[in-house]
Amino acid sequence: MPGKDVISWTSMMMAYGQATQYNDAIILSQDMMVAMVKPDKITAASVLSACAHFGMLDMGIVAQNFIHDHGVKLDIYVDNALKDMYCKCRSVEKSGGFS
Repeated sequence: MPGKDVISWTSMMMAYGQATQYNDAIILSQDMMVAMVKPDKITAASVLSACAHFGMLDMGIVAQNFIHDHGVKLDIYVDNALKDMYCKCRSVEKSGGFS
């Protein structure tokens, strides 16, 4: 798709997530990071949810850092996605205090 923007990336990630193709959503999020596309809150929640589904703590931390580095403000959805990801990755002690 020519001219991908954050909306097209996020739409594709959400579609993969709704189709339970979380692995494809994670691969797509990695491609988005390489392309240096600034994520938004919806992108952040989507990728963190995919990482939570697979228990991919390392990828979740990479996503969290990418989100932070691009100045995405934490709202209730992103904060809950972070907590969910850390809990499902069995790192409950890290799941608090993001907001």
